[in-house]
Amino acid sequence: MSLQFIYQFQARIYEIFSRSEQIRALVTGIYLLVQHDAKHPFILISILKVNDISKYEMAIYEIDFEISIFARDKSLESLLKIVGNIASILKPEAFDGQGYKALSLKHLGLEFVRGHDLLTTKIVMNYKALIQGALEE
Repeated sequence: MSLQFIYQFQARIYEIFSRSEQIRALVTGIYLLVQHDAKHPFILISILKVNDISKYEMAIYEIDFEISIFARDKSLESLLKIVGNIASILKPEAFDGQGYKALSLKHLGLEFVRGHDLLTTKIVMNYKALIQGALEE
Protein backbone atom coordinates (compact mmCIF):
# COMPACT_ATOMS: atom_id res chain seq x y z
CA MET A 1 0.00 0.00 0.00
CA SER A 2 1.38 3.40 -0.94
CA LEU A 3 1.97 5.71 1.98
CA GLN A 4 0.22 8.49 0.05
CA PHE A 5 -2.86 7.69 2.15
CA ILE A 6 -1.16 9.38 5.13
CA TYR A 7 -1.35 12.75 3.40
CA GLN A 8 -4.84 11.92 2.12
CA PHE A 9 -5.93 11.15 5.68
CA GLN A 10 -4.57 14.49 6.95
CA ALA A 11 -6.11 16.34 4.00
CA ARG A 12 -9.46 14.67 4.70
CA ILE A 13 -9.42 15.98 8.29
CA TYR A 14 -8.72 19.45 6.87
CA GLU A 15 -11.64 19.06 4.45
CA ILE A 16 -14.01 17.89 7.20
CA PHE A 17 -13.16 20.93 9.33
CA SER A 18 -13.30 23.32 6.36
CA ARG A 19 -16.80 22.16 5.45
CA SER A 20 -18.11 22.55 8.99
CA GLU A 21 -19.88 25.89 9.36
CA GLN A 22 -19.68 25.60 13.15
CA ILE A 23 -15.89 25.22 13.12
CA ARG A 24 -15.30 27.87 10.44
CA ALA A 25 -17.37 30.33 12.50
CA LEU A 26 -15.14 29.79 15.55
CA VAL A 27 -11.64 29.88 14.01
CA THR A 28 -9.73 32.14 11.63
CA GLY A 29 -7.84 29.33 9.93
CA ILE A 30 -7.17 25.59 9.64
CA TYR A 31 -3.61 24.56 8.82
CA LEU A 32 -1.55 21.46 8.00
CA LEU A 33 1.75 23.26 8.65
CA VAL A 34 2.81 25.73 11.32
CA GLN A 35 1.99 29.32 10.34
CA HIS A 36 4.11 32.03 11.96
CA ASP A 37 1.71 34.94 11.52
CA ALA A 38 -1.60 33.14 11.88
CA LYS A 39 -4.46 35.02 13.55
CA HIS A 40 -5.98 33.41 16.64
CA PRO A 41 -7.91 31.19 17.16
CA PHE A 42 -6.74 28.62 14.63
CA ILE A 43 -6.40 24.85 14.24
CA LEU A 44 -3.28 22.87 13.33
CA ILE A 45 -3.58 19.24 12.15
CA SER A 46 -0.40 17.17 12.74
CA ILE A 47 0.45 13.54 12.01
CA LEU A 48 2.75 12.32 14.80
CA LYS A 49 3.47 8.67 14.15
CA VAL A 50 2.53 5.86 11.75
CA ASN A 51 2.96 2.18 12.64
CA ASP A 52 2.57 -0.65 10.12
CA ILE A 53 0.64 -3.43 11.85
CA SER A 54 -0.32 -5.29 8.64
CA LYS A 55 -1.39 -8.92 8.78
CA TYR A 56 -1.87 -11.45 5.99
CA GLU A 57 -3.50 -9.79 2.96
CA MET A 58 -4.53 -6.55 4.63
CA ALA A 59 -2.47 -3.41 5.11
CA ILE A 60 -3.31 -1.90 8.48
CA TYR A 61 -1.70 1.23 9.83
CA GLU A 62 -1.99 2.83 13.22
CA ILE A 63 -1.81 6.63 12.98
CA ASP A 64 -1.22 8.89 15.97
CA PHE A 65 -2.24 12.47 15.24
CA GLU A 66 -3.17 15.61 17.09
CA ILE A 67 -5.48 18.51 16.55
CA SER A 68 -4.09 21.66 18.19
CA ILE A 69 -6.23 24.71 18.80
CA PHE A 70 -4.42 27.97 19.49
CA ALA A 71 -6.12 31.01 21.04
CA ARG A 72 -5.35 34.16 22.96
CA ASP A 73 -8.46 34.06 25.16
CA LYS A 74 -8.11 34.22 28.91
CA SER A 75 -11.17 32.01 29.22
CA LEU A 76 -11.14 28.40 28.02
CA GLU A 77 -14.81 28.59 27.06
CA SER A 78 -14.24 29.39 23.37
CA LEU A 79 -11.49 26.77 23.06
CA LEU A 80 -13.67 24.11 24.62
CA LYS A 81 -16.51 25.02 22.25
CA ILE A 82 -14.17 24.33 19.32
CA VAL A 83 -13.09 21.05 20.96
CA GLY A 84 -16.73 19.99 21.29
CA ASN A 85 -17.43 20.73 17.62
CA ILE A 86 -14.35 18.79 16.50
CA ALA A 87 -15.25 15.78 18.65
CA SER A 88 -18.79 15.74 17.26
CA ILE A 89 -17.74 15.61 13.57
CA LEU A 90 -14.49 13.61 13.65
CA LYS A 91 -15.88 10.07 13.31
CA PRO A 92 -14.59 7.01 11.35
CA GLU A 93 -17.50 7.17 8.90
CA ALA A 94 -16.35 10.66 7.82
CA PHE A 95 -13.43 8.96 6.04
CA ASP A 96 -15.49 6.58 3.86
CA GLY A 97 -14.71 6.50 0.13
CA GLN A 98 -11.12 7.68 0.42
CA GLY A 99 -9.38 4.59 -1.02
CA TYR A 100 -8.86 3.27 2.49
CA LYS A 101 -11.11 2.55 5.44
CA ALA A 102 -10.90 4.08 8.89
CA LEU A 103 -11.53 1.07 11.13
CA SER A 104 -11.33 3.06 14.31
CA LEU A 105 -10.82 6.62 15.47
CA LYS A 106 -10.28 7.18 19.18
CA HIS A 107 -9.92 10.44 21.05
CA LEU A 108 -7.21 9.78 23.67
CA GLY A 109 -7.42 12.97 25.68
CA LEU A 110 -6.76 16.69 25.97
CA GLU A 111 -3.62 18.55 26.92
CA PHE A 112 -3.64 22.21 27.97
CA VAL A 113 -0.46 24.18 27.20
CA ARG A 114 0.29 27.80 28.07
CA GLY A 115 2.52 29.55 25.51
CA HIS A 116 5.91 31.02 26.38
CA ASP A 117 4.43 34.48 25.79
CA LEU A 118 1.84 33.74 28.53
CA LEU A 119 -0.85 35.05 26.16
CA THR A 120 -1.38 32.03 23.95
CA THR A 121 -3.24 28.96 25.11
CA LYS A 122 -3.14 25.71 23.18
CA ILE A 123 -5.38 22.71 23.59
CA VAL A 124 -4.05 19.52 22.04
CA MET A 125 -6.56 16.80 21.17
CA ASN A 126 -4.70 13.48 20.85
CA TYR A 127 -6.13 10.82 18.54
CA LYS A 128 -5.31 7.35 17.30
CA ALA A 129 -6.72 5.90 14.07
CA LEU A 130 -6.59 2.45 12.49
CA ILE A 131 -6.57 2.63 8.68
CA GLN A 132 -7.07 -0.41 6.43
CA GLY A 133 -6.39 -0.97 2.75
CA ALA A 134 -5.44 -3.86 0.47
CA LEU A 135 -1.78 -4.85 0.24
CA GLU A 136 -0.15 -4.10 -3.11
CA GLU A 137 1.02 -7.07 -5.17
